[in-house]
Amino acid sequence: MTDGQTFNRFAYVNGAPIGFIDPLGLMKCKDETAKKKVTPATKKVDELGEYYETTIRFETNVKWGDEYRDMNRRDFNRKVKYLQKLSDANLLRKVKPVRDQELTKKYKAAVIKKIIKHYYHRDKELAKKLIDKVRDDLDPDHMWDLGLDGPDVKRNLKLMDQFTNRRLGGVLGVQLKDVPYGSRIKIKIER
Repeated sequence: MTDGQTFNRFAYVNGAPIGFIDPLGLMKCKDETAKKKVTPATKKVDELGEYYETTIRFETNVKWGDEYRDMNRRDFNRKVKYLQKLSDANLLRKVKPVRDQELTKKYKAAVIKKIIKHYYHRDKELAKKLIDKVRDDLDPDHMWDLGLDGPDVKRNLKLMDQFTNRRLGGVLGVQLKDVPYGSRIKIKIER
């Protein structure tokens, strides 16, 4: 392997989840349709001064590899509710994210360990299904995104539907691409 990020599925497609997709976690593939649907953040002014507004939408029927996917509504609502609260408190700022890759790996491993502890002795098949779901379908998500000045700590992590997590993170990344670091960010939600 010549590309170290290919070992970490959470780093999804070498940090470019909008321009590329990785539906199987094996290699990045160009996604020709993704960038066309994302509009950049809009510069605005309020009583505190300048800020950039991003719009997060619940999406359905999005091309993901060879299939079409819908966001998970429960995970979407949980994430945007939290981001909206932070936005309303003017706590979101664009920063260069700093991530400890081991933190998300350890978080996922701890969840699997809890599943084994609580379910394996009672129902091995259920435990195996839950472990497969955690391994294959869920990502540890930073609820307060690292690129919005969120902390890279365990208490900021929740498991989230992989597609929903990667799509939301990718859309935010594209919207904020040309926004200067340090800028205040406001979130607008469209359900």
